[in-house]
Amino acid sequence: MSARDPRSFVAELVVRLGYSHDTAEALVQQALDAERAEVLREAADQLDLAAECMTASAWSPTEHAAAREWRAAADELRRMADETAGGKDTQPGESTSPAESTPLTVYRASHDSIGVGLYTTAAAARAHCEAYVRREIGDEGALDWIEDDEDGVAELVAEIGGAEDTTGYVVMSLTVASVYDEEADE
Repeated sequence: MSARDPRSFVAELVVRLGYSHDTAEALVQQALDAERAEVLREAADQLDLAAECMTASAWSPTEHAAAREWRAAADELRRMADETAGGKDTQPGESTSPAESTPLTVYRASHDSIGVGLYTTAAAARAHCEAYVRREIGDEGALDWIEDDEDGVAELVAEIGGAEDTTGYVVMSLTVASVYDEEADE
């Protein structure tokens, strides 16, 4: 039994539905282009998210430059997706996905203001901080989080031998916008 080309197989099925061979080929091509465009847009979304996360935790010019390059790559992927799907030309920074207009909340784990990681849940960010402290103090002592009611920043404290002390580890939530909101600047 020989392997069949999936494209030819689908085109043959479309012809059986009563469409001409040319129409069937065009419909198959349209479906493939739509799928390619969706994959390109999803990759662009992931690059944008990675760039936003890197920007939020970046402390060096090299990291900021890398985030800008990732955003430029995401813009290029969106342009390619629009070209593939025959859609409108997307301008750099312009969103093509409705999900992108929804802000994303990430949680930044840090030690003495130096970022140690970005996470999609506070629990994961806290676990990262706790793992670092456990490496330092071992299994002795109790760890607890004290969360500020006003800004939501949670600080990790350790109790060893009856004395409670701050560890320098904090977790804060960051809202990452995917589009610029001019009114939010005011």
